[in-house]
Amino acid sequence: MNILNQNKISGAIGLSILKKDNKEYYIFYDQHNNKNYCKTNNSKFLDDILEDNFINSETLILLEELVNFDTNNNIISIWKNTLHTTNFKNFFMKYKDNKNVIPFDIRTILFPVSPFLIINYDNPNFKKEFSEVNYSDLESFVKSVSINNYFYCFFYFFDIVPKNKSLHQMYKPIISHIKIIKKRILNCFKKLNFKNDIYTHFKKLKALVKIFKFKFVDNNPDLILQEFIKKYGIEFREEKIMSKNLITTDFNQINDYNWINFLEILSDYTIEFYAILLLFCFNKKNTFIHSGLAHTSNIVNLLRNHYKFESVKDVGITKYSETESNFAINNCIGL
Repeated sequence: MNILNQNKISGAIGLSILKKDNKEYYIFYDQHNNKNYCKTNNSKFLDDILEDNFINSETLILLEELVNFDTNNNIISIWKNTLHTTNFKNFFMKYKDNKNVIPFDIRTILFPVSPFLIINYDNPNFKKEFSEVNYSDLESFVKSVSINNYFYCFFYFFDIVPKNKSLHQMYKPIISHIKIIKKRILNCFKKLNFKNDIYTHFKKLKALVKIFKFKFVDNNPDLILQEFIKKYGIEFREEKIMSKNLITTDFNQINDYNWINFLEILSDYTIEFYAILLLFCFNKKNTFIHSGLAHTSNIVNLLRNHYKFESVKDVGITKYSETESNFAINNCIGL
């Protein structure tokens, strides 16, 4: 694609170009906190390239932007001081009504409060960094809500709990958006005739969610969140979870993870599955995906190995392991 060849690109540390059935897929790897942008005169930020050249009916743009179900805009940005992440958020907000520009980070509709907030509700360092959070309300929530109630939206999304009218009402804004996403997923399944590969992907994910429910919730569903956190701990994001492959995950490996890491894996798997489903469902001539390195590497791994996409080209950093001893990664790529 000539326009990508003409410019150095800021806002991505890597790119994988894949091909299937005469369609091309440009999958960009991001490092959200990286500010080492291109320093050449012929460089452009990726969002500008997309806006100037690819807002059209033949192109699908999938972004790791959050689905915001709350009209009060209560989403808190972790990477609020990084230019390219701010640029992408502004790009998405500008084109959020464009049917071919779609956010695939649906984690905001899986939980009433982010697990990231839950485990940090009494963390003084976290409070300093994210002063915009209402910690009084957060603490009250953690000390009063049962795990059965907290995980209800997540389990309802996967249809592994019966409908609870009271909780439906309590989480009405989230539930309404879950219904929208579930309808989209079902319509995509129908459009794809429940293809074996995509349906296998979903069934494996749902099976893992059932294991989480059985292991951490079913034995004591009325346990209050605060007591649950004390019981199971809050160690977060062990490095070994960053490059997990859903399809090849051995169920026995789940015992290696505590609840928050397991939940992180499931949340990541969910949005990665959703991105891949949309990719197939829209079936555009060109598809662009921009997301964090961990998500993108998992998506590419699945597309290559499970969905048999052809590899055309890799540029820059495309594996999480490549960052482990590299302390000077450029947020700049060129074809």
